[in-house]
Amino acid sequence: MALSKSVITPQGFEAVDAYHRVESLSVQGKSEIVFSLASYKDKDQSLSFASKRVVCSYDINEGNVFEQAYAYVKGTEEFFGSVDC
Repeated sequence: MALSKSVITPQGFEAVDAYHRVESLSVQGKSEIVFSLASYKDKDQSLSFASKRVVCSYDINEGNVFEQAYAYVKGTEEFFGSVDC
């Protein structure tokens, strides 16, 4: 699971249809998900051009923790309109 969305970094790098992936996910305190959201030029790249730490709520009754993380990211303004890939 990953997301596709074009982005422009603060340094001015434009990545068309960049590949964004949840990595290093952990559940903390039974109520939070902590993960890195890594961005790659495309799905075949091994080095990310950007990565940020994300914290969101976790509901044990809502199923797959990775699906919850991606749903959170897709609900942010920055990733509005992103596409599952």
